[in-house]
Amino acid sequence: MDTLQAWLVVGIPAAVLAAGLFAGHSSVRAAFGYLVLAVLFVFMLIVPGSRISAGVVGAIGVLLVAAGRGDPEVERGSFGQEVPLRVDDPEIDEPERV
Repeated sequence: MDTLQAWLVVGIPAAVLAAGLFAGHSSVRAAFGYLVLAVLFVFMLIVPGSRISAGVVGAIGVLLVAAGRGDPEVERGSFGQEVPLRVDDPEIDEPERV
């Protein structure tokens, strides 16, 4: 099996499946997406002459990890959304939003 056949038979369907698993806000599906990318990476390493293809799949995985896909805090969008309260003045009974 050469590189083109590997992409046509396994690579493209696995990439579409992984993209479908990363759609939405489910961290469980994202974990399965990472699993599909890992299996695709290993498969491309095994196919003779497709080391660059394995590197491309690995780079996609690294970019998804760096983007925080599958992290519940990032997916909810609540990361850094809290409004801090000003409580530095002991004379104030009710702290105000800053």
